[in-house]
Amino acid sequence: SATATATTVLTEQTKTFEAVAPDTNILIGFGIVFILTIIASYVWAEEVVPVSRTKLALSKKNGEVNQYLQELKQGSINTSINADADVDGQDGTTTATSTI
Repeated sequence: SATATATTVLTEQTKTFEAVAPDTNILIGFGIVFILTIIASYVWAEEVVPVSRTKLALSKKNGEVNQYLQELKQGSINTSINADADVDGQDGTTTATSTI
């Protein structure tokens, strides 16, 4: 009985697993995901990005982005003008004012 048990344990321990091909449904799923990824990448690179770049370029030239950039530029000019030092004649100290 002890030999039979030892043989059974030895047989279970030496069991090997062999490589098996995956199920075809899994391969089909991977293929569909791969194809959809390629299609999405193509649409992104050929449609979405160029259209967005064109819109941004037009907006920088004449649109809202241009107005925003002009406001920033004007604000930085005003800040540098207001930040000029004022010299107090009585004690010789320098004070700077800035509007942000």
